[in-house]
Formats: sequence, structure tokens, C-alpha cells
Amino acid sequence: MGFLANRRFTFRHDGGIGVTGVRYLLTQVAGYLLNLVLLLLFVDWFNFPHQIVQAIAIVVVATFLFVVLRVFVFAPSLAVTGVVR
Repeated sequence: MGFLANRRFTFRHDGGIGVTGVRYLLTQVAGYLLNLVLLLLFVDWFNFPHQIVQAIAIVVVATFLFVVLRVFVFAPSLAVTGVVR
């Protein structure tokens, strides 16, 4: 559902589903791993309270996911942007 909603409403992407779907999956795995690393690093190694670390990690991971989804997964097509490479 998240993939379809992001594709249609958030980023209005009209490209193919196959490659985009794989990129979306990889991005979600990267977001999960980023969250895990932040928790392991700051809770287990530096002994910060897990509640604070998770609250900050939510913002960090959400920002990371939005940027990567916009630039890598649902990048606008060249015809729409008018950018020639």
C-alpha cells in the first residue's frame, strides 16, 4: 500500500512498476537498517535512553526515506522536468 500511495499521490510517478518496485524495496530495507544502526550505536554503545534515540531516529529515517524516494525511486522523468543530460 505504501508503494502504491507514494507512487500515485506523493510523487505522482508514471514510470514502470518493476524497477521502481525493486528500488522501493531496497530503500525500505536501507531505512530499516539505518534505524537499527542508530539504535545499536546510541542505545547499546553510548547508553542513551532508547525512547529519545527512537524519537530522533524517526525523524532521521523519515527524512532519509523521503529524499531517497524522491531522488532514486520516484525520480521525475526527463520529459516532465525538461532537463537534458
